[in-house]
Amino acid sequence: MKLRSKFLLSLVLVIATMTGGTLLTVRQSMQAQVQQQVGEDARNSILTFQVMQQQRRLVLGRKAELLATLAYMRNGDPTVIREVSQNPWQSEECDLFALVDS
Repeated sequence: MKLRSKFLLSLVLVIATMTGGTLLTVRQSMQAQVQQQVGEDARNSILTFQVMQQQRRLVLGRKAELLATLAYMRNGDPTVIREVSQNPWQSEECDLFALVDS
């Protein structure tokens, strides 16, 4: 082999080695970033679900309080809770249901 061929071959090998090393480094860096992002997204999803679950509990608690108050207003009639819990807006005795703050 001539000196020129040896030089070109060594240059190609060095460039190929540097390119391969750079690609491996970039790949590992991207994998680490993707794993971190997936972890953050999972935590955010869990927190969002917990907030929604807490809001649902509050809504159900308020509904239970309203049903109990309505039953109390009707002299403790237990059938009221069954009737109104199905659909409080279709109650037989109520044409208007209003909540007022003093």
